Amino acid sequence: MSYIRGTAFLALLAVGCTGFDLQPLDVSDPDAAGALDQEAGLPDAASDGSDDAGPKSYVVSTLTGTGGTGTTDGSGLEATFIYPAAIALGQDGSLYITDGDVFSKIHKIAADGTVSTYAGTGASGLTNGPCASASFSNPWGIAVDTTGNLYVADTSNGVIRKIDPMCQVTTLAGGGTVRAADGAGTAASFSQPEGLTLDASGNLYVADCGNNKIRKVDPVGNVTTVANLSAPAAITVDAVGTLYVVDDTYIYKIANGQVTTLAGRGAEGLIDGPGTYAAFYGLLGITIDANGNLFVADSNNNAVRKVTPDGEVTTIAGGVGGDADGPANTSSFNYPWGIAVDPNGVIYVADWGNNKIRKITPVY
Repeated sequence: MSYIRGTAFLALLAVGCTGFDLQPLDVSDPDAAGALDQEAGLPDAASDGSDDAGPKSYVVSTLTGTGGTGTTDGSGLEATFIYPAAIALGQDGSLYITDGDVFSKIHKIAADGTVSTYAGTGASGLTNGPCASASFSNPWGIAVDTTGNLYVADTSNGVIRKIDPMCQVTTLAGGGTVRAADGAGTAASFSQPEGLTLDASGNLYVADCGNNKIRKVDPVGNVTTVANLSAPAAITVDAVGTLYVVDDTYIYKIANGQVTTLAGRGAEGLIDGPGTYAAFYGLLGITIDANGNLFVADSNNNAVRKVTPDGEVTTIAGGVGGDADGPANTSSFNYPWGIAVDPNGVIYVADWGNNKIRKITPVY
């Protein structure tokens, strides 16, 4: 498999606003790969660096996807995707994937690994109605609530869509004529909304990338602005309502209306360590576990990183471009994007450039 990089990637990302310079490692250069592993401080056992109660290591496997491009449903290793982006975990263990760069579809991966098309015709559009006849345009972010409603950031349409448990698609918010207008439902507007997350009260938070804002959509569709941030790409929320947001090289924390930097020095790199000493390059996905640990898809570094509640950063998998399963310290990714974690600490990654959904299993 060839590894996508540079201008080809930029062209495919033209629908979004996160257009940082994409320069994944050349996997044919062993000196570059070795330097990266050394800087990241990946131990031989692929430990995540946590305390004795945490995982001692991780193992990476392919959950679904042949690696070829397409939109074929079927059993796990027979299904195909074309640039899967965001990923969300349902209450029943199902995964929902936005496959938006070409076909503008939402896929469902059942607990047994079977892949099906959940919503979208495959053609770009803005049609509401039954899932099978609804259309989207470059859907990126996705979130699922406790009752089975899906929320989709329909990026190129600039709207937030809702898919109810009966598989009916509606437009929840967005479509207004003023670029960053707050307001009720379709009177509000967004510009290239990307990441989504839901709090315990059913409020939806949107990384409104093109407007450089974090927006809140209440359960009936009223939109307000929470914070101003430059090109926010993805977002997650903890049990008490604290928001965590990523852009290219920073992880921000928003609590009680105050924005602070949890991790990231602002310079591109792959450096583990405390808070603002650590470095990232191309953060596109973020999720949080029950203990308050964050996991981020560090896309240009082809790595999955862990950030503890106090900001300590470690690399738990990847760090070089490739498609290798196995022990986390020898695993590789090709532009990991969306990320989700289940109650057992298993991490799921939309491996964008490999057209696969990868699974990172903790070993205790």
